[in-house]
This record gives sequence, structure tokens and C-alpha cells, in this order.
Amino acid sequence: MRIYGLVKTINNHKRIYGIITKYKIYYIYFKRSLHQTFKNYLVDNNLIDLEVTEPVKKDNYYVYVVYYVSKIKSLALDKVYYSEELNNKSLKKLFNSIKNVLILDLEMLMPPYNYKGNFMSEIVEMGYVLYDENNKLKLKYDAYLKANQELNDRTANFLKWRKRDYYRNAISFYKAYNELKKVLKKYHPTIIVYGKNDILALKRTFINYKLPNLLNYIRIINLSSLIENYYHHVNELGLFNLYNMYYDKNDFQQHGALSDAIYTYYVYRAFKTDILNGQKSI
Repeated sequence: MRIYGLVKTINNHKRIYGIITKYKIYYIYFKRSLHQTFKNYLVDNNLIDLEVTEPVKKDNYYVYVVYYVSKIKSLALDKVYYSEELNNKSLKKLFNSIKNVLILDLEMLMPPYNYKGNFMSEIVEMGYVLYDENNKLKLKYDAYLKANQELNDRTANFLKWRKRDYYRNAISFYKAYNELKKVLKKYHPTIIVYGKNDILALKRTFINYKLPNLLNYIRIINLSSLIENYYHHVNELGLFNLYNMYYDKNDFQQHGALSDAIYTYYVYRAFKTDILNGQKSI
């Protein structure tokens, strides 16, 4: 259903807003990822055009869940803050500017079975591939990383690892950090990740090890967020579902940092093709 009207702030913290139309007020709810994208423009009396799904109950309101936003405009300034047309032009400009890309993926330590309480996860594997603007593979990297905690059964079973292989081959985070530093310095790539968690984990690990943040001057793209917004997916499809849809495959995910990075690269390539050609293939 389409809703077109003026924004009325109801509860910023809970991501609930009112939309005042000619005839009534609709209460809408933003998923976290969409809210992060548009929160700066959700100001009272800005004009918004959006599509919503069926209403659900949130607190004391029946709210329509935002499916996608078509346009946001300030009537006071007569300025368009966001439109699909402008967004697609910006994406095309962004992807045309990308030269070397480093596709990064991390595997994390999971809480042990039946664990209760707070758990501080750690990186146990880092994998990445680097391609140039002609889609030529320049390097690939994969390493187990030593964690301060033991590799528990839940993590080993999920990743299908043998513990003895992990302990025999794991390297220190310092060594992986220095290798990544060399690559970033030499190639100055744009970093592509699927989801925000890996970058958050990497930054947290820099702090824990008292190391300078290597990502301060690096462009980072969260492919998941861009894809969700571009295709107007109600729910995140997941990396492997996207790969299978783009390439008409039926592959099953084998968890591993390097293999996930490679799949992410192929999803990135397919998405980039759609952006540059102004099409939506899935």
C-alpha cells in the first residue's frame, strides 16, 4: 500500500512515525536498516512517499511496516532529500568510481552450548579476495586466527572444523593485521562486506589489541544494505540465496571465510551489472 503525506514524529527511539494524509493519520514503523538510512530526513512536516506492508501491533499502535521509500522532500526548503531516481544515479556514480575491491569475510567464535550471560565473541578466521577493475584476481587470503578463548564444540561443529587443525595452523591477530595493512597500503581498495557485523568485529578487535584502526581512510560498502534498498526486498535474502538467484544455481553454503568472500564477490559483480545497466534482474 502506498502512503503519501507529512511526517509526524511519534517515537524516534522505537522507529515509529505518523504520516498525515488528506484524510487520516497512518502510523508507520521502520526496520532498523531502513531507519538508519532515512532517520536524518524523518523530520516533522517533511513530505514522504513510501510503500508499506500489512499493519502489526507495536506497543500501543497498529503500525504499517515500511517496505521502501520512494521520496522525501522538505516543503519548507523546497528540497528533495531522497528519491529513487537520485539514489540510483548516486549508486551508478559510486560503482563507476570503484577500482580495486577487497571482499572481506570473518568467522566468529560462538557462545558454547547452553551458555548463559554475556559473551564476548572473537574472530577465529579471516578471509578475503582482491580483484582489480578488470575482474582479475590479484590475491586471496585465508587464515585461522588464535582466540584468547578455546575453540568450543559449537563453533567447531558449525564451521565443520577439526580442532587439531585449528590449533596447529592458527596465527596471531597481529600477523593477520600486518598482512591486511600491507594489502590496503599497496592497492587502496574499496572494502566490500555482506552485512555490518564483520566491520564492527574488526574495529572492536583493533581496540582490544590496542592497534591503529586500518579502516579510517578506507571506503567500506555494506552490500546487504544496498541490495535490500535497491530491490525493495521485504526481508534480507541472505548471501547464498542471492548468489543462486543471480546465477540460477542451487549451491549450498559451506561456512568458511574465504569461500564466503568469493561468493560475496560474485554477488557484488551481479549487483554492479544491474546498477550500471539500470535494471533489476532479481
